[in-house]
Amino acid sequence: MDTQKIQSSLNTTRRWYDKKRFILPLLIFMFPVGLYALWKGNAFSKGIKIGISAVYVLFFLMYTGSVLFVINNPNNQAVDNNLPDRVDMVAEEVTVIEEGTVFTPNTDISTENISDNEIKVSVKTSFPESTSLTIGASRDYKRTGIDDQYAIDLYSNNLIVKNGQVTFNFNPNDKKYIKEYEELRKRGWEFDKTLTEIDRKSIKDTIEISVLFTPRVEQPKSVINLTGVNGENLNGAGVETTDYGFKVYDKKIKLYHKFQN
Repeated sequence: MDTQKIQSSLNTTRRWYDKKRFILPLLIFMFPVGLYALWKGNAFSKGIKIGISAVYVLFFLMYTGSVLFVINNPNNQAVDNNLPDRVDMVAEEVTVIEEGTVFTPNTDISTENISDNEIKVSVKTSFPESTSLTIGASRDYKRTGIDDQYAIDLYSNNLIVKNGQVTFNFNPNDKKYIKEYEELRKRGWEFDKTLTEIDRKSIKDTIEISVLFTPRVEQPKSVINLTGVNGENLNGAGVETTDYGFKVYDKKIKLYHKFQN
């Protein structure tokens, strides 16, 4: 009788793979052993076993696919993450290559009198496309009691090079400027004693057209690569070094146009 009870007790004792508290940690931390225990024991129903196995198989396939992709494409991730840096590196290399070059600008300025009140100016230049040039048209004059030279600004603008040239028209209206100056003088004489009357005898019958390139205004990178960040690659007639240490190019011509007193 006692022997039968002992045998019955041994037959009903659950083994380790029949206990959920053993199988679940094994499934998480020791997957192969856990999967063996899952199917060996009777802790879970057949449907749950299939479900758990399917999840692990799917996970295994995804993991294997990822590993194979990385092995076969070792540089893809680095290229994607660092693409902007690589583009910048290429741009920097272009700058270094062209930094030692010398660029000698060539500019030709021609004018045409459209009418008494309109002058057309055409500028042909060797500066590359999209270069920003500062264009001006002015007439020099002096003020009574002051030795400094001043300018009547008849035109001033930043123009973009297109097809190797820029063109513009302006009205050499001296009377308009003088009227505006006199109005300014009346309002500001108390604060600025240099606003004396215009010495009309000092005004000559010439207008100066100027074409200025400076790297300190916004320029395309292709232009800066050619001229240098501080204009250091600029060379030839018209190139000057400013008091601030960077170079500019300034081409000027004078045309005859009688002062309208």
